[in-house]
Amino acid sequence: MIIISDHCIISMEAKASAFWPEECCGLLVGERFEDGRLHINEIVHCKNCAKQKTVEFLIDPSVHIALERQLRGTGREILGLFHSHPQGCPEPSGKDHESLADHDWVWIIVGINNRRTAEIKAYRRHGSEARLVPTNYAIFGRMKAA
Repeated sequence: MIIISDHCIISMEAKASAFWPEECCGLLVGERFEDGRLHINEIVHCKNCAKQKTVEFLIDPSVHIALERQLRGTGREILGLFHSHPQGCPEPSGKDHESLADHDWVWIIVGINNRRTAEIKAYRRHGSEARLVPTNYAIFGRMKAA
């Protein structure tokens, strides 16, 4: 089960709207519990370092490395990433599938259309395959369907 604090949803929507028509991106921070639950309670917004910002994103590696160091020993970790799709469709693109790393991160895609949030979807890596599959998440008890 993935639980996302409502202020994180608000933060991702605001950043996606502000950066439209470019993609924005960031890292999802929180806690991983022994029963498998993930609680995302912080968004760290990152510079999009991609060359074609309207169709792709690249998280600033220096922010990623610094955040990993900052979180060591705190019981908190990077649980995933988020980015926006300025065309409104929150489905993974071919580039999204291609850029999957080997870790078990949550991917959140914010579909934004003309500065308005169309839809937000969460994804997880499907086993060892390099593809993302929809997953459910909850915002303070409200379920979001895959």
